[in-house]
Amino acid sequence: MVFAALAAGLLAAPYLIPANATTLPEPSSETVPSAEPQVVSAAGTDAALTAIERDSYTATAFVPDDYFPYSKTASTFVNDPNSPIQWPFTRGVPIVSGFGPRVAPCDICSTFHKAVDFAPGAGTPIQAIADGVVSAVNSISWELGVHIRIDHVVDGQKVSSLYAHMQEGTVTVALGEAVTVGQIIGRVGNTGLSMGPHLHFEILLDGVHPTDPYAWLTARVGS
Repeated sequence: MVFAALAAGLLAAPYLIPANATTLPEPSSETVPSAEPQVVSAAGTDAALTAIERDSYTATAFVPDDYFPYSKTASTFVNDPNSPIQWPFTRGVPIVSGFGPRVAPCDICSTFHKAVDFAPGAGTPIQAIADGVVSAVNSISWELGVHIRIDHVVDGQKVSSLYAHMQEGTVTVALGEAVTVGQIIGRVGNTGLSMGPHLHFEILLDGVHPTDPYAWLTARVGS
């Protein structure tokens, strides 16, 4: 009898399920708490630390930022919703690459960045920075992916804003359409030559000369 019981236990052992087995939770729409200002030179943001609770145990899993449809905010800028010129997001979001010389993040990436890269999380709505007219809508390109360009007149000067790496199927404007400041024009994506979900944002003076978008917006939002 004892031998039979031991044999039965050994046969059953391979089918036992560990008590601490876990699975990732369904994507959450909750906003991750505000982070400290973060400006780094390489694309990407820290993973979010998420606790998974079950009836009899608690486990922890590292989940990438882009696992959340609307990710975290940071005090990298303060938007003014009443200003005629605004940031491309309603409130501060992580900035993961600035304007100017940089170490290329990939073999075919540029060593001079003509933009600022914002990383609020995949799917985050993007807004027009000022009133203007849509001068380009590109469904896809190998470098910029899904992107649009809007022409504005600021202090008598032609200024163009460019929004790149947007999610496919999220562009809400058409070529030649007049847009207003704060209007949602698409969502953050990972199309084209991109190392992760982010908005590649350019400011082009006279429509052709790139300038630092962070400095340009900082000097004008709310002024």
